[in-house]
Amino acid sequence: MKEQEYEVKSLLNEVEFNSVINKYRSKKVKQINFYLESQEDIFKKNKSVLRIRKTNRNYRLTLKQKTNDGAVEYHRKLSQVDYNKIIKNKRINLVDYNFNFNNKINKINTITNLKIIKIKTIRYKTSYNNCLVFLDHTFFINKVDFELEVEANSLKTADITLIKFCQENKINIKKSNPKIARFFQYIN
Repeated sequence: MKEQEYEVKSLLNEVEFNSVINKYRSKKVKQINFYLESQEDIFKKNKSVLRIRKTNRNYRLTLKQKTNDGAVEYHRKLSQVDYNKIIKNKRINLVDYNFNFNNKINKINTITNLKIIKIKTIRYKTSYNNCLVFLDHTFFINKVDFELEVEANSLKTADITLIKFCQENKINIKKSNPKIARFFQYIN
């Protein structure tokens, strides 16, 4: 499945996070994200991320590539057997998943000796002004943080909604990098 994604994010402090969780009726989901990267950082160098997201007993492989106005995500459902094989063997055969990679990544069939970064998140989901709002409590190796994410049908709508949501909830907007980028920030 291919999906155009328009999202904006803001870091929250714990008080802001708890205030918003208590105000909105939110569905809670525990997820574990496994970010997969080659030893040569081929995805990072191509403004892409390859991730397996585990929720309950469901596994989804996602390739996310930045575009000028958001990101394109390609999703593939994984079996538990395939998930276990990738994680255990630190190896993925990309052609098995028929992603539409950009040209540089497209030339790679198999990545061995994968770097695997595990990040746990408790995610709360609600809707606000016809947009999806996610509130993430994320656990890194040596740090915990809180994040607000707004997904909309355009980047402009996402920006406007984030501003309105934050104003309404007395939250100062603090630019947030993607989780994988914050992981590297926190370990340095």
